[in-house]
Order: sequence, then structure tokens, then C-alpha cells
Amino acid sequence: MGAHRFASFAVATLLAFSHGATAGTLELVLASHPGAVTHAPGLDGLVGTADDLVSAAPLAPVGAAPNLAGALSFTAFDFGVLPSSPALPVGFDAVTFLAGTVAVDTDVAVNGGGPLVTGFSVSGSEPLPGHGPYAATITTVHGGSYDPITRAMTLDIDFTASLLGGTANAISFQLSGIAALIDAADFGAPTGIPYLDSVLLPSLAVPLGANSLFFASISGIVPASSGGTGGAFPLMPITAVLVGVEIAPVPLPASLPLLAGAMPVVGLFMRRGLASGRRWLAQSSASSN
Repeated sequence: MGAHRFASFAVATLLAFSHGATAGTLELVLASHPGAVTHAPGLDGLVGTADDLVSAAPLAPVGAAPNLAGALSFTAFDFGVLPSSPALPVGFDAVTFLAGTVAVDTDVAVNGGGPLVTGFSVSGSEPLPGHGPYAATITTVHGGSYDPITRAMTLDIDFTASLLGGTANAISFQLSGIAALIDAADFGAPTGIPYLDSVLLPSLAVPLGANSLFFASISGIVPASSGGTGGAFPLMPITAVLVGVEIAPVPLPASLPLLAGAMPVVGLFMRRGLASGRRWLAQSSASSN
């Protein structure tokens, strides 16, 4: 794809993204884009590509809440409902679109080893009617690996997540996939990951003036939980995409109009031609072909 410009620039307003991080750790905020509002990832599992399903209605087959915030990050679930959702990769029937933060080990990103991801704390849309808002937090990182050449990663974690109004705990959840942490100095160099090169870098990181961009596409099978309140995790496949940005704090004017549907954790939007902003994904889809 060619380079695209934001019609609306996201301005981080809630925190300095690396504030409170330990040495060698970078905390990034999960990103949204106004052009991604009501977009679900489709079969390729990526928001902002040609096969997105665009709908403001609950997503079949379970009635997951649509992506009203324009989130680029999500977790898809396999609750065993057939058929799987046309809005998601094959085999998955529910989704939550995510906001929050992810922490990354910058030394591992450069030198390899692991684990690359050292924490996350996320909230999300309702994955099925009656569930209520979603939330998940890593409680322990047992280990993992990362290869900065192939971008392959693994992760072994314990986490706590909301479950139908309660919480449950999963122990030694094994994830694998690909990931990349790209610094601003390298935004012009090919990464070898088409989604970064054609969508996230030119349409998100560069126009946003980000210091860093993080991308991960990971999958695993949630083990049966060891307990918790309000229920327990079944043995369940999931797949997730995390798109995070790190931006230096910027001075803000006294007031800015809030773009309808924007994630509060990603920020406020300055209106610079909203109509062309909403054409971002259409332009991206056309040039990807």
C-alpha cells in the first residue's frame, strides 16, 4: 500500500506511556483509528485490510459487540458455536475489541531470548450478550522466547480475566506467534510483515508521531482454570492481535472535540477532515489489491 495520512491525529492524553516502567521495559497503549470504527478483522485476523467485515450490528453467531471504538487490537474466542463468525478467522465465533496497555522488554526485542511481553492490562467490548465488559491482566510471566530475526515468539503466563460478571484464573497459558517492536528511526525500513509495512506504519505510527510501534499476533488454548469467582475457563482456543504505540507526552489546548467512538485510553482527536479519515481503510483496501 502507499502511505496514507491520518485525517485525525490521535493525541495521547491519559499518561506518559513509559511512565512507571522498569529499566528495559516499555509500556505502550493499545491503539485505535477512526477509520476502523465498526470494522471486524475478517478471515485474515487483521483490522484494516481488504477482507474486514464492516458492521455496527452485533456480530454473528453469538452476538459479540461491534468495534464501535475503532480498536486495532482484539481477542477472538472459540466457544464452540457453529458456524464460526464471518467477521473472524475460521474457527472463532466471538470477539472482544481491546483497549489498555502492553509492556514489552526492549532488550529482548533487540537481542532475542525471552519473554518479549512482560505484562498487559486490557479491557474490551462484550464478547457475547450478557457477558458484560471484558477485562484481562497478566499476573505472572513464567517464561517465553523471542527471535528478532524471524519475529517468532512464545509466552507462558498466568492471567485473570472477567467471566460472565465474575473472574477466573488461568495457569500456565501457552501462547505463540509473531511480534515486532519498531522504533521511530526504523519506520522507513521494511519489516517483512506486510500488515506493518502497508497499514500500521504509514497509517498509524508515522502520522501519529509515535516513538515506537508494537505488533503481536498470537494464539493458544486457554487451559481449564484453577478457580476464581463467577465461573471457570473452559479449555478454549483463542487468537489475539495487539497493536500498541508509545508517544511522548504533548501539550494540549484547553479543549479538543472528542471523536465519537474513540477509545478514551488512546486519546482525543483533532478534527482535520473527518470524511477523508473515514476513507482510510477504503484506500488501504484498494491499494492492497
